[in-house]
Amino acid sequence: MTALALLMAIGATLYALVSIVGVLGRAGDEASCIGAVVTLALAGLYVTVAVGLWRLKNWARIAVIVLQSLGMLVSIVLLFSGVASVPILIGLAIGGYSIYWFAAHGEYFGSA
Repeated sequence: MTALALLMAIGATLYALVSIVGVLGRAGDEASCIGAVVTLALAGLYVTVAVGLWRLKNWARIAVIVLQSLGMLVSIVLLFSGVASVPILIGLAIGGYSIYWFAAHGEYFGSA
């Protein structure tokens, strides 16, 4: 659990850095500003879920299941669009196992 929480926090940091660099690289471009806002929102979401996982909150467990499911859907769309590659298949396998583990081990998480 600690490793996943740390990985999510690192991912959130990378999202925030990409957002900042994107805005600085294209100052004044409206599309890059919208993209930066979306990326910062994702970073905030990942930080929130990482903190919830760190504290073993049940809502964070559910959020991970939802986020992994969405990620798997994106991967499946990529596979059907012709972008089949080994990393996508590995991501699908890891996402599927993550969903299974979090769904099956709810007893480790608090109720609120």
